[in-house]
Amino acid sequence: MKRRVRQAISAMVAPFGYLLLPEENVAQPSASALRVRLFRQIAAKGLRPKHIIDVGAHRGAWSRDAAGVFPDVAITLIEPQEEMTEHLERFCAEHPNATWIRAGAGDAKTELPLTLAGRLDGRTLTISEDDAQARGLEQRTVSVVTLDDVVAESGHPEPEIVKIDAEGMDLQVIQGAKSLLGKTELFFLELPLFDQPGQSWHSIIAFMREQGYEPFDITDLNRRKSDDALGLIEMAFAKKAGLLRDHHGW
Repeated sequence: MKRRVRQAISAMVAPFGYLLLPEENVAQPSASALRVRLFRQIAAKGLRPKHIIDVGAHRGAWSRDAAGVFPDVAITLIEPQEEMTEHLERFCAEHPNATWIRAGAGDAKTELPLTLAGRLDGRTLTISEDDAQARGLEQRTVSVVTLDDVVAESGHPEPEIVKIDAEGMDLQVIQGAKSLLGKTELFFLELPLFDQPGQSWHSIIAFMREQGYEPFDITDLNRRKSDDALGLIEMAFAKKAGLLRDHHGW
């Protein structure tokens, strides 16, 4: 009955240009829906990226959405987990312009311990070996690259879009991308609502503003399991004097 009522209302409002969304989409759209909407929006504004970098690519879902809107773009995926091999090799096979670098990213070329505790999408490079040993956590040493080096060695132009999901190291990653600041149009960063060691909501926004970037959109919301409080936001930062922030008013 409820479904028939919704269908009837949808048919009534459709001629006026309105769309009745499913209840779950009204409550909280999926991360994929939010970022695809943004990709389409920036495409309509005239941004046609030639190169995208995806730090913390995981299984490639973020890049898959980007490639769906920008099918000819070159994508560099950076992900240190060998458990993602099947997913990222499949993505690269499907997208000949895609390259996977099996490494983490930071502010210097080095090696760091990757802590293997918890979910595959929550593993971090921020826990020291001593701390991990004290807590009985398993670690694996992985290579760490800088985005400056990645771009210099890639053979691709400087990326118009960079997404960083570095599990507490977002500021360090962006500090290893000095050649991109002021050139890349759009950075996607994770902002914690509960301070993390070395970074916070305020420190990330302040740093990006110092570099000439302003918040542009929100493309993911993550809630804590313990109390359902909003814990992390993926925010898109656009170049203040760039293509996307045209300040034409409402």
